[in-house]
Amino acid sequence: MFAVAIILLIFTVRSTPFQTSTTGLLGKRAHPSPDSAFTSVPIPPRGKSTLGAATRAAGCQLRSYPDFGRGHTVKPVRYKTNPPTSGDHSPVAADDGAFAPDNVPPVTQTVHALEHGRVEIQWRTGLSQRQIGQLKSLFDERDGYHTLLFENRTRMPYAVAATAWTHLLGCPRFSPVVFDALRAFRARYTDKGPESVP
Repeated sequence: MFAVAIILLIFTVRSTPFQTSTTGLLGKRAHPSPDSAFTSVPIPPRGKSTLGAATRAAGCQLRSYPDFGRGHTVKPVRYKTNPPTSGDHSPVAADDGAFAPDNVPPVTQTVHALEHGRVEIQWRTGLSQRQIGQLKSLFDERDGYHTLLFENRTRMPYAVAATAWTHLLGCPRFSPVVFDALRAFRARYTDKGPESVP
């Protein structure tokens, strides 16, 4: 009975995604939030398919970094990239899903998700509801498979960014060609973390 109570406590402490394509260990789906930030808005069809060409066309920056550590900690962590691409992190990984701005998982949990091969698409505070809806449409193209979508909490210098373990795509401007860069980044780096977690 005590073990069941501990498991339930762990699930209540974890952030709950607005919408997720996977189920938790207890097999229950999160309830969708009524937040209008996640109304899907149509986006341009695929254009440039290679990561290099799409990155250049969108005016984004593609960077690879060393692995800055994989230890578990409950203490605050100062990350060496912004947004983080690796480093010590929470023992609890953030779930896949699109998160409401008032329900973003802690940064240390999102870094743990990167270790599990997830790709995270983040937007800077101040994007319009339409632009956020377009990012949600991009998220939905692959049913959110091993992807997190959320508002950035690290004061990143980009309008939109995507991260994977040791990799960063940073886009200073949000424009229609950003979607191809994000698509290509996600195609290249999904499930490429040092730990394979379904």
